[in-house]
Amino acid sequence: MSKPLRALIVEDSPDDAALLLRELRRGGYEVVSETVETPLDMSAALEDRGWDVVFSDYSMPRFSAPHALELLKGKGLDIPFIIVSGTVGEDIAVDSMRAGAQDYMIKGKLARLVPALERELREARVRRERHQAEEALRESEERFRQIAETIDEVFWISDPALKRILYVSPAFERVWGREIASLDANPALFLESIHPDDRERVRAERERGSAGEPFEHEYQIVRPDGAVSWIWDRGFPVHDSRGKVTRYVGVAVDITHRKHTEAENARLANIVNSSEDAIFSINRDEVIVTWNAGAERIYGYTAEEIRGKQFPILIPQEQRRTLTSHRMKLYGGEAVIHYENDHLRKDGSMIRVSLTLSPIRNPAGVVTGVSTIARDITETKKLEQQLRQSQKMEALGQLTGGVAHDFNNLLGVIIGNLDLLERQLEQNEAGMKRLKTAQKAALRGADLTKRLLAFSSQQDLHPAPTRLEGAIHNLTELASRVLGPEIKIATAVEKSIPPVLVDAPGLENVLLNLAVNARDAMPNGGSLTIAARLKNLDESYPPVQAGEIKPGNYALLTVSDTGTGMSRETLQRAFEPFFTTKPRGKGTGLGLAMVYGFAKQSGGSVRIYSEVGHGTTVSLILPLAEGAHTSPATESHEVQAHKASGTVLVVDDEAGMLEVAVAFAEAMGFRVLHASDGPNALAVAAHEPKIELLVTDVLMPGGMNGVELARKARQLFPGLRVVYSSGFPADALAERSGQIVDGPMLTKPYLRSEFVATINHVMTCTSAESRGNGASEV
Repeated sequence: MSKPLRALIVEDSPDDAALLLRELRRGGYEVVSETVETPLDMSAALEDRGWDVVFSDYSMPRFSAPHALELLKGKGLDIPFIIVSGTVGEDIAVDSMRAGAQDYMIKGKLARLVPALERELREARVRRERHQAEEALRESEERFRQIAETIDEVFWISDPALKRILYVSPAFERVWGREIASLDANPALFLESIHPDDRERVRAERERGSAGEPFEHEYQIVRPDGAVSWIWDRGFPVHDSRGKVTRYVGVAVDITHRKHTEAENARLANIVNSSEDAIFSINRDEVIVTWNAGAERIYGYTAEEIRGKQFPILIPQEQRRTLTSHRMKLYGGEAVIHYENDHLRKDGSMIRVSLTLSPIRNPAGVVTGVSTIARDITETKKLEQQLRQSQKMEALGQLTGGVAHDFNNLLGVIIGNLDLLERQLEQNEAGMKRLKTAQKAALRGADLTKRLLAFSSQQDLHPAPTRLEGAIHNLTELASRVLGPEIKIATAVEKSIPPVLVDAPGLENVLLNLAVNARDAMPNGGSLTIAARLKNLDESYPPVQAGEIKPGNYALLTVSDTGTGMSRETLQRAFEPFFTTKPRGKGTGLGLAMVYGFAKQSGGSVRIYSEVGHGTTVSLILPLAEGAHTSPATESHEVQAHKASGTVLVVDDEAGMLEVAVAFAEAMGFRVLHASDGPNALAVAAHEPKIELLVTDVLMPGGMNGVELARKARQLFPGLRVVYSSGFPADALAERSGQIVDGPMLTKPYLRSEFVATINHVMTCTSAESRGNGASEV
C-alpha cells in the first residue's frame, strides 16, 4: 500500500525534480508535491499547506539551500530539510547540517534517499511528540499555578505528620494576613496563629488525622492586626503505591462572613418571633415550614400543630385558585405580591388578612419557597367598609340631590297641570288621548328621578387569571346572534398565550361593545376578525414611553372590522366621552371611552388603527397573569442593523410613516427611493437599473394596492424582495384588498427594531424564500 507524502521541492531543473519524485514513488510513496525556485514561491507554498519534507538543490540562479533553510526556520516550522545537489562538497554539506539541514545527498546517487527520508520522518514525529508532551506539562503546571493563585480558598500541602507546610497558595497571605515565607522560617507559625480558644483542639485533631485519616474542623485565627477570622479546614492523606501516606493535601476556607450571617440570622429569627404579625414560610409542595408566635396568636395553631401541614388548610375552598395563581407568579420570578384575602382560624372562624408574599431563593437564585407576612385586618376592614358606605351615600346625595330636586319640581308642575287639563278635556276624545300619553311620559320621568335617587356606583373590577380563548369563544357565540349572518366572524388565538389578569365579565363586555361598533360600521355586511397573541414591549414602544405601562410581555388582543373606517380627525377624538359619529339615538358616545377606561384600569393600554373605506383595528394591550411586567434579563430586543447595500423603494401614502421608513432604511445603508402610491412607485422604478427591495403599504389610493404593486414591480425586477406594511392583521387584509399578502408584513406602527429585523431576515433569504406563499406578521 502506498504511503502518502507531501513534499516541497526547491529546484530549478524539472528533470532533477522528476528523478527525485520517481525515486520516492519507487520507495512506495504516493507523493503530492510542489516545485518552487524562488524565495517568494517557497514562502507562498509554506503558507498554503502542511508539508512532510522539503528537498532542496544547493545552488540555483535565484535561490539557494542555505537561503531556503533560513526561510523555513524563520517561519518556525519543524519540517525535515534534505539537500539534494550535484555540486555540494563535504565541507559545504557539514556546514549545512550544522545550520539545521537533516541530511544531504548527491544527485544521481539517490539510493539512500528513501531510508534517509524515513529516518527523518520518524525523528520529526518523535520531536513533535516530545514537544507536545513538554507543552502539555507546561500547560498543566500553568493551569495549576493559575488556579492556585486565583482561587479564594487556601490550598495547602504538608508532610505526612502534619508538622510542616510544604506548599501553600497565595490566598494564604490574604486570609491569614501573613507572608508565605514566614511559614518557611517558622513551621510552628500555623498553630501559633490559631486563636488560643481553639489551638489545643486543632492540635489534637491533627494528631489524630496524621494516622492516615481525612479530617475537617472549624477554628478561629488571629491576624497580625488583631482581627479574628473563622476558618473551615479540610485535609486528605495521599498514599503511594504501597499504601504509605506521603503527604497531606487540603483546602482552608475563610467562613467569617458565613459565621456572621448565622449570627445575624439568629438575631433576625428573634425579631421575627417577636412580631405581632404572622410570619411563616412554605416550600414548593405547599408545606408549612416555619411559624412564628404572631401566627400562633392570629390563627390559633401552635408551631407544633401546623408545621408539616399543607398551607391550604388556612384558605377557604373557593379562594384556593387565587392562591395557586399567586404562587405561580412568585415561582415565575415576580418579586413581591401584596393582596388581601380571607383566611380560616383553627376554630373555623373567618378573618380578613393583608398578605405580603415574597419568594425564598437558594444561593443559585432558584425559588424554593414563599415567605408570607399576614396581618389581621378584620376589624379595620369593617371600619373601612362603614366609612366607604357613608362617603358613597354622601357623594350620591350631592350628585343627585340638586338634579332630582329640580327635576321633581318640573315634573310636579307638568303632572299637576296635566291633571287640571284632564278635567277640561273630558268631552274631547282626541285631546284626552294625547293627554294620557303626556301623563305616561311624565310618570316615566318621575320614575327616572326615583332611580337617580337610588343610583350607586358600579362595583370595582375583580381581576383574575382569564383565558382569552374562553372570552373570545363566549363573544363569538353571542356576537353570531347579535351581528347577524351578513357579518363573518373569524378568530386567531395563539395556543401558547398565558392567561391575562383582567375582570372576565368586563372583558367580555368590552369585546361585545367593539363587536357592536363593528356591526354599525358594516351596514352591508363584512368581516370581523378577533386575534390574540403574545407581544413583548420594550422601552421604545409608545405606551411604554408615555408611562402608561411597563416594559415586558403582554397579550395583544385585536378586534378588526372591514367597515367604513374613521377619518384622522375622528380617530383623534375616538376615546373622548360622549363623542360619537352615530346618528342621534343610535349611540351614547361612551363605548370606546369605556374600552379605554377598562384597559387602563386593568393595567394595560389600547390603540386604534383605521383607514377610511377599509375598516378599523382596535388593539387591547392586556397584562399577563404570570409575570405581567417582567422581561427576561438575558433577552435584548434591539436588533443590530447589518450594513446593507443596494437600492430599496419605500411606498406609503401616509407622509409620516413614509418618512420614518426612509430614515430606517437609510440608516441600514441602503440607497432609498420613495413614492406615495403605486403608480408613482412604478414611474420611479422605470428609471432604475436595479432595485433589490420593495417596502410597501398594502392599502393605498391611486387605484393600486401594495400586492398589485409588488406583482408589477417583480415583472421589472425578477427576484425582487418585498416587505408589506399595514395597520391591519394579515388575515383581515384579504377581506379589505381582495388580495392575499404573499410576504413578510410589518404591523403599523412598527418599531425600528422590528423594521431592521424584518429587512435583515428578508435580505439574507434567497429570492424564492422571500416570495413565500404565506404572510408573516411582525
